[in-house]
Amino acid sequence: SDLVTGVQTCALPIYTVTSVDALGVPDSIGVSCELKGIVYGNDFQGGTSIQFYVIDNTGGISVFSNDPFGYTVKEGDEVAIRGTIVQFSGLTQISPDTLWLISQNNPLKSPTVVTILSENTESEFVKINKVAFKDKSQWKTGMGTGFTVDLGDKDGNTIVMRVDNDIDLFNQPVPSYTWFNLTGIGSQFDNTSPFT
Repeated sequence: SDLVTGVQTCALPIYTVTSVDALGVPDSIGVSCELKGIVYGNDFQGGTSIQFYVIDNTGGISVFSNDPFGYTVKEGDEVAIRGTIVQFSGLTQISPDTLWLISQNNPLKSPTVVTILSENTESEFVKINKVAFKDKSQWKTGMGTGFTVDLGDKDGNTIVMRVDNDIDLFNQPVPSYTWFNLTGIGSQFDNTSPFT
């Protein structure tokens, strides 16, 4: 499998394959399709596997493959992916058999401001205003493959923030501020049904 560059594709809008049923299982699980979008975030695997997010003007989806296709993930790239819709721990993904690099250095859209994370924010570029650490001792600078920290919002909701070892923040000390705005990509890691 090779990375193909500059190929025009006939891709479906991402939202057509990311709807879920009442238990959070993708309606399109097992469907083969071709999707196209802009890369958001980093490669959250590195090495012999790749995992990243692509977003078009209709929605977003996680991409995971044990074959990196010779592709170095770069935010702002426009890519097309042909593959099969799968689910991993509640997260809807496309498992590619082909990946095309179409263009580079594309602008990113502004994050959508939301008040809570849900199925609607999965694989979307979002921002939650005014959150605070619930327990700063959860911050584990430079440990393992990443760490999770519980945040609270002004309404008492808990938001789980994952700090992956592939981003700069992973090696930083816990921030000193009390309230801050959180920008990132909505995700899911849920091993039990319902995957909501």
